[in-house]
Amino acid sequence: MPVTDAELEAIVTALVSVTKEQVTEAVTSVTARLDALEQRAKALEVTQMDKPVMKDAGIWQPGTLYQPGDVVTTKGTIWCCQERHAAHEFPHNFFRMLAKSHG
Repeated sequence: MPVTDAELEAIVTALVSVTKEQVTEAVTSVTARLDALEQRAKALEVTQMDKPVMKDAGIWQPGTLYQPGDVVTTKGTIWCCQERHAAHEFPHNFFRMLAKSHG
């Protein structure tokens, strides 16, 4: 029995409606997940902005302006700057020891 034009049109209309609903549900779900991930990424960016990035600043020199994250060496020890400063004597209170030689 052949399908009439009216029946074919009804089938297509039903399929379009169901497909549209399924696509809308899928897109809504993906959009919600994407929004949540973007919020998490922004929160991580804000958290990371407060943390200094370690940077090799060479051998410690008196009077040099050091920033948090600057890594220097002096007298066989490696130090990471914790607070911005430009001291003329090595300021142990502004640095954190990372490694010390045993030589």
